[in-house]
Amino acid sequence: MVGYTPEYLFLLQTILRSDPQGAVNFALMISQMEGGCPVDYNTITDLFLQVLEINLVTFPNVADAVLANRMFSHYNRPHIAQLCEKADPGNAPLVIGQLLDDECPEDFIKGLILSVRSLLPVEPLVEKCEKRNRLLLLTQFLEHLVSEGSQDVHVHDALESSRVMDYINRLDNFDGPAVGEVAVEAKLYGEAFAIFKKFNLNVQAVKVLLDSIRSTDQAVEFAFHVKEDAVWSVIWASEDANVYNDLVRYLLMVRQKSKEPKVDSELIYSYAKIDRLGDIEEFILMPNVANLQNIGDQLFDEALYEAAKIIYGFISNWAKMTCTLVMLKQFHSAVDAARKANSSNTWKEVCFACVDAEEFRLAQICGCNIIVQVDDLEEVSDYYQNRGRFNELISLVESGLGLERAHMGIFTGLGVLYARYCPQKLMEHIKLFSTRLNIPKLIRACDEQQHWKELTYLYIQYDEFDNAATTIMNHSPEAWDHMQFKDIAVKVANVELYYKAVHFYLQEHPDLINDILHVLSLRVDHTRVVSIMRKAGHLRLVKPYMLAVQGNNVAAVNEAMNEIYVEEDYDRLRKSLDLHDNFDQIGLAQKVEKHELLEMRRVAAYIYKRAGRWKQSIALSTKDNQYKDAMETCSQSGEHEFSEELLAYFIEQGKKECFASCLFVCYDLIRPEVVLELAWMNNMVDFAFPYLLQFIREYTSKVDEFVKDKFVSLSEVKAKETEEKDMVAQQALFPALGNNMYAQLLPLALPAPPMPGMGGSGMGGGFAPHPPMAGMAMLPMPPSGMPPMGTY
Repeated sequence: MVGYTPEYLFLLQTILRSDPQGAVNFALMISQMEGGCPVDYNTITDLFLQVLEINLVTFPNVADAVLANRMFSHYNRPHIAQLCEKADPGNAPLVIGQLLDDECPEDFIKGLILSVRSLLPVEPLVEKCEKRNRLLLLTQFLEHLVSEGSQDVHVHDALESSRVMDYINRLDNFDGPAVGEVAVEAKLYGEAFAIFKKFNLNVQAVKVLLDSIRSTDQAVEFAFHVKEDAVWSVIWASEDANVYNDLVRYLLMVRQKSKEPKVDSELIYSYAKIDRLGDIEEFILMPNVANLQNIGDQLFDEALYEAAKIIYGFISNWAKMTCTLVMLKQFHSAVDAARKANSSNTWKEVCFACVDAEEFRLAQICGCNIIVQVDDLEEVSDYYQNRGRFNELISLVESGLGLERAHMGIFTGLGVLYARYCPQKLMEHIKLFSTRLNIPKLIRACDEQQHWKELTYLYIQYDEFDNAATTIMNHSPEAWDHMQFKDIAVKVANVELYYKAVHFYLQEHPDLINDILHVLSLRVDHTRVVSIMRKAGHLRLVKPYMLAVQGNNVAAVNEAMNEIYVEEDYDRLRKSLDLHDNFDQIGLAQKVEKHELLEMRRVAAYIYKRAGRWKQSIALSTKDNQYKDAMETCSQSGEHEFSEELLAYFIEQGKKECFASCLFVCYDLIRPEVVLELAWMNNMVDFAFPYLLQFIREYTSKVDEFVKDKFVSLSEVKAKETEEKDMVAQQALFPALGNNMYAQLLPLALPAPPMPGMGGSGMGGGFAPHPPMAGMAMLPMPPSGMPPMGTY
């Protein structure tokens, strides 16, 4: 359409290379074009004849089929005939090579070579013989060519090579390894093989056969001959698949002659290398002497797993069968095989492989058979965790709780997993299985993951109450529970924790501090507790606690309570002073003696009186017009000076009634002459008269008692004198009797009758008081010799 003229000859050449039939069709098309054929017919014919020539040289059988089918009718017949003549002897090297492989007699081969020597191509023939280490067969042929004047390099090289072989066979004293390497570099492969073989360098020799000569059959034959594993290893390492096809044919031929374990084993291995699995199954079912275990292991090591599976299944090696199935990723079958093997290592291998393949249901089946072994549980756990499969691991271990062989490690391990990945289940797990846990291990896990409430519970279960209390106080927002802490507090061994608990409650739960102190009251030092509260400025906060322990009469507690009562209630203060005397009395008295309340100042006077500071007490009482208090203090002091000074004070102040009352309150201490003097001088005899009457009555009673005592004493003396006189008279009446006989005749002495006014025994009895003197009325006496006080 655009006026373009294609290069028909170029197109025909191109099509001819890839599609001969298409080229024929294209040639017919252009030969029938309007205006005549654009390409000369002779040129087209030459192109197709070139194809025939190529086939004659390269693929004679193709050319033979072309000629036999009479595909060409017009061609240069003499030229084609010459080509055909060259192509039939060109195949002689192949024929000779096959004859050598079939172990044809050398004489026959030599005769064949000589019969067609003029037409034989030298280079391929030398290559075939050199490959098979048979260059000596060509010696006569090569010498004939040289004698005819041949200058072919291949002829001369081959003839030198044949002489080298002669030297190798005849000489012994040379460096075999070095010469062998030189021979390989010179491409004298047959000679190199002969050298290595002569010096027992069998690995190097078989490498020459495989890599240079490329004869698998010779390599296998050589391996059977030397019987070295290293030689076989070289053969197996060959990457040429044809090696094993040739090897199979060779081994089958050898097996027909003899039955050897090595042959049968190598045959199975060769089948596996070329994936002839059906042949393996058929072979092992027949009688054989192969070492199936070893060959199975070899196949497994070289990743020929399908073949190895056949072998292991046949010999019932379930452990290796399991491993093989794992490598084939046939996990269901692997689990079944592992169940038959029933080995911990086998279960682990399948389990781990299933985890990697995310076959978690199968992994759990395997895992349940592993975790019942204490030593394997940790390994399984680490494997899951390292791969981030936390939920699947928890599910596995949870399923292990119900196993018959469940042990402490499973319960503890699940607790650790809960602590790390599922803390909401941790406390319930601990409470349910506290007796089946390795508590120290779970304690470490809870501490690492900062589960303080659970950690506290574990410490309690493990009787580590000190750590439990410390944990609660250090992490109270999560761990503190008042009732629980009270139970723990009474069981701690470290007393310092008691005071730490006091500080803790003071700071965080002051409303409950009295409750915790009540629990600790038998264990804490009350002085130290009061000191803590005093420093914190919260003495009133622990008033209930101090009231409860004040019965112990601890100075610090008493003083703290007194401080509170000073500010609150003087009645309670006074009662406290009467019940609890262990405190700084003078300090308290000094503190309240200037108090604005009268009753507080009276308390100060009372304290001074208790402390024996009579003068201060009396002065404080008189200052506040508390005359009764002053009188009682004087009476209790036992000192007449204080009483007499108080009388003088009353006279000075004109307190006549107080003067009269003081005479009776301080009756035992006041000297009568002082009373008479003060009353006479201050015109207060009327107020002193009752005291004087009482004094006179008491004085006369004492005189009467004295007279009575004197009379009794004189009567006793007189009676004693009369008794002595009677004894002297009796001795005069019985002079002949000895003292001893006289003593025996005397009657037993009887106790004397009691004297008037004496008690029933001894002289210690009191006298009966004389009746009051006539005309003198006896004034009633108050208890303790102190007359009753009237109001004043």
